[in-house]
Amino acid sequence: AWGVAGASLQREIQDVRITGRALVEVPVETPDDSRFVQGTIDARIDFPTVRDHVFRFEAHALITGGDIAPAQRFSYLGGSGTLPTMELLSMGGDQLLFLESRYTIPVEQIGPLWRFGSPSISLRHMIGSAGVDRLPGFVNNIGVRIALSLFKADFTIDPESRDTDVSIGLSFSR
Repeated sequence: AWGVAGASLQREIQDVRITGRALVEVPVETPDDSRFVQGTIDARIDFPTVRDHVFRFEAHALITGGDIAPAQRFSYLGGSGTLPTMELLSMGGDQLLFLESRYTIPVEQIGPLWRFGSPSISLRHMIGSAGVDRLPGFVNNIGVRIALSLFKADFTIDPESRDTDVSIGLSFSR
């Protein structure tokens, strides 16, 4: 059994869009009698910059207080969607911080390509860490995304290790 409380925020001030969500969970009982409180925070801000360029910043945090949460309550980083240069789900724990910033430039000069619209180029920075009872060193990824409607291609590099990732796919969200 769990006790859960949450709140969300959605606000638009002129062209600045802010969304956030916080959730706090408290187990009433656990199989190993551990006592902990776990909070999850998601936040995002989008705003226009110069011309028709857009900046987006997203944050995701998992914070656990008290005893170490059981493994089924862990969150993970690694792979597409978080830190592409890391193996899928390779960094995890009951503490997590993930940040992504994206600067998107529509390429209107090319014009619409058939029915797909105009392409865009995004410069991305992703940083994150996850661990048990503490956050170890952070992993950075920087990259470039080229998108055209549902299609996207990403090139990402970890500047410290020089590991790279190239992916091509479909995305049904922007």
